[in-house]
Amino acid sequence: MSDQTNSSTTWPADPMLDPSLPLSRMKIMDITSAMAGPCCSEMLADMGADVIKIESPSLTPDSRGGPPVVKGESGGFLIVNRNKRSLTLNLKDPRGKEIFLALAKNADVLLENVRPGTLDKLGLGYEDVKKVNPAIIYASISGFGKTSPYAKLGGYDAIAQGISGMMLSIGEEGRPPVKAGVPLSDFGASIFTAYGILVAYIYRVKTGKGQPFSPSPGDGGKGQLIDTALLDVPIALQVKQMLYYFLNGKLARRMGSGDMDAGPYRAFKTKDGGITLGGTNVNLWPKMCKALGVEELINDPRFDTPANRNKNGAELTELFKPLLMTKTTGEWLASLRANGVPAGPVNNLAQAVADPQVKARELIVEVDHPKVGKFPVVGMPVKFSRTPGKIRRPPPMLGEHTDEILAAMGYDPAHIGALRADGVV
Repeated sequence: MSDQTNSSTTWPADPMLDPSLPLSRMKIMDITSAMAGPCCSEMLADMGADVIKIESPSLTPDSRGGPPVVKGESGGFLIVNRNKRSLTLNLKDPRGKEIFLALAKNADVLLENVRPGTLDKLGLGYEDVKKVNPAIIYASISGFGKTSPYAKLGGYDAIAQGISGMMLSIGEEGRPPVKAGVPLSDFGASIFTAYGILVAYIYRVKTGKGQPFSPSPGDGGKGQLIDTALLDVPIALQVKQMLYYFLNGKLARRMGSGDMDAGPYRAFKTKDGGITLGGTNVNLWPKMCKALGVEELINDPRFDTPANRNKNGAELTELFKPLLMTKTTGEWLASLRANGVPAGPVNNLAQAVADPQVKARELIVEVDHPKVGKFPVVGMPVKFSRTPGKIRRPPPMLGEHTDEILAAMGYDPAHIGALRADGVV
C-alpha cells in the first residue's frame, strides 16, 4: 500500500449506514453494470449492506447504464443502484489497482459481472484477491459461467432465453419464438446470486474461527467463489416444462397465457379489457362454473375432472371466450370473488401502479436525487416485521463519493487531487 495511505484503515464506512438493518455489517465491492449485477447488490444494499460501486472515470450516461437519459443521468443506472456510493477507479493504472486491493482486503463481498477473464488479466481475479483476503466472497455473474465451453462468449438475457428453450416454451402454439417481456435471465441471476452470497456469508460466520462478519485468515478465511450464469436461470425456471419432457420425452405444448395443467387457468378478453381465471383444482371448478353462470358444465364429462379439463383444454377455452366477452372485467371479478374463485384483471402498467394492492404493499416508492430530483422507483418486494429494508441513499452520480472514500482510507486532499489530475479517479 502506498505510503500516502493509512494502512490501519479497515473499510471506509458509509456515514449514512443504518446499524439497525440486518446486513449493516456486510461490506460489498460492486464492479457491475447493466441489470443483473447492479440489481443484486441493490437488494443487499436495501437491507443495509455497505456497497461501494467501482466505476471507470470515463463512463458516460450511455455507457454507465443506458437510456433514457434524465437530466444528464442514465435512467438505466438510476433504477438499480440506490443505496450505493460511487468510487471511480482506473483499474489499468497501478495506483487504481492498489486502491482496489486495499478495499478488497477488508471487504466481505466482491460482486462483478464483467466478461470472464477481464479481471484476471488485470490481476484482480478471484485467485488474486484471495491472496489479500482469504475470506472474500467473490461473486461473478456472466452469460455462461466460468466452467463451460461458452465461457468466453458474450451473453445477454435474450440469448440465454433462446438457448434455454424458453422462447419455445412460452407464446402461442405455431407462432414464432417469443422472448419474455421482462429480462428474466438478468433479474433471475440477480436473485440467485444474492441468495448465493447470503448462503456463503452465513457459512463463513458459522465456520470461521475469527470474529463473526470479519475475515479470518488464520483458518483459511472460509471465503469462496460464486459463479452464476444467465443461461442457468431460464433452465432452472422451466422445472415444470422439464418434468413433462423427462416423463414422456415430449415437448410441452406452448400455452400462451394458459397452463399445461387443468384449466381454465389463463387470461381471457372481457367486454372492456381482460381477466385471468384460476379455477384449477377440484374444489374451485364448480365454484367457477357457478360464478360464470354455466353450472351445466360442472358435471360435463368433457370437463368434470382435472384430467378431462386438461385433455379438452382447447375446447373449454373456446367455450369460455365468448362467455367472458359478455360482461366487463369488474362485473366478472365481483361474481368470481364472491364465490371464492381466484381471479384478477389484466392491467397495463399504468393500471398496475394505481392498483390499491400495489399501493398498499408500497411497491412504488420515491427517491430524491440531487440532480434528477424526485422520481418513483420499484420498492422492496419482501416485507420484514422486525427489520424492514430502507432507502437511505439515491443512486449515486458518477464518482460522487470518491473523495469521501479515499479520505476515509487515509489519502490526503493533495494526493486525491493528483490522482484525479492523472485520470486514476
